[in-house]
Amino acid sequence: MYIVSFIIGLIIVISSIFLIRFEFNKAVRKQALLLDQSKLYKNSDLFDMLDNLQVSIDEMNRAFYDIASDLEGKYSVHEKEIELINQRMDALKLQITSLNLGNNTVSNKSSEIKMNIEQMNKKVEEKTAFSPEVRIMDYSEKVIGDDKIRHKTQNEDRKEQELIDQIIEMRSKGKSLTHIARELGIGMGEIQLLLSLKK
Repeated sequence: MYIVSFIIGLIIVISSIFLIRFEFNKAVRKQALLLDQSKLYKNSDLFDMLDNLQVSIDEMNRAFYDIASDLEGKYSVHEKEIELINQRMDALKLQITSLNLGNNTVSNKSSEIKMNIEQMNKKVEEKTAFSPEVRIMDYSEKVIGDDKIRHKTQNEDRKEQELIDQIIEMRSKGKSLTHIARELGIGMGEIQLLLSLKK
């Protein structure tokens, strides 16, 4: 089970590295093109272009770190879930052995528990073979999780609206998108996306 998780993580990391390499090469080509075109522009225009390139590179760096942290988080979640499943299996095995030692009349129940454990083992193996995440939870955990997700999306919507208002206010004061991106610490693409959502 650990090997499958490790292989999936490794595949994701390798594909992320290739994507980052592709984006970096694209940025380098774009920078070379801009340098060729820079002969036609004034120095201030050239500095603005370089600032835009730096913002793009910063966005790619942030995307890389987000991917890396996401992979680490998923790997730790898989480890914890597998550990919980193993603990439950051990507890059930202990119950079975105590039932077998106790009373022979309980042998029917122990055989049912054994069957349940075998069915559970099969389900766990099926889920780990076809699904990247194995999640065992009761209904109350699911309801609590849904409430947390709803609360989180409401907070994100509120923050997004505040950010859009800040961008519009700064834009109305005549500040450039590059200046706004630098001041707020977000990328040009994100600013353009937020402005298009506002319309």
